[in-house]
Amino acid sequence: MNDYAIIKTGGKQYAVTPGRKVKIEKIEGSSGDKVNFDQVLLTSLDGKISIGSPNVKNATVIGEIQDQVKNDKVTTFKYHNKTRYRVRRGHRQLMTDVLIKDIENSISTKKVKKDSKKSTVKSSKTNTKKTSESRK
Repeated sequence: MNDYAIIKTGGKQYAVTPGRKVKIEKIEGSSGDKVNFDQVLLTSLDGKISIGSPNVKNATVIGEIQDQVKNDKVTTFKYHNKTRYRVRRGHRQLMTDVLIKDIENSISTKKVKKDSKKSTVKSSKTNTKKTSESRK
């Protein structure tokens, strides 16, 4: 299976795989600089899916800046009928081309043991509260 991840950057979410080129909103850096994306929402490594709440712990996506470019022009046009009002504006968003190098997820596999004593103490407290409430 192919490894992939979903990252969040610039207020948007992107599905990325190693070796894929992604165009994201401008981030600081020049061509050849390394970039780490820490806001990883989901990873799928070796067929094992990890979903974060909101982020996957200890997961990073490593990328390399390829180029700083401008996106296509977006034009807006405002028009009011019969009032000679016409406004035309354009905007070109600054973008960064990033080549995704690797997806890392270093999850520690520690098992937590539950104490049976603590669970019985909690249940006995709830029983006493219920009996005292029922007497009132």
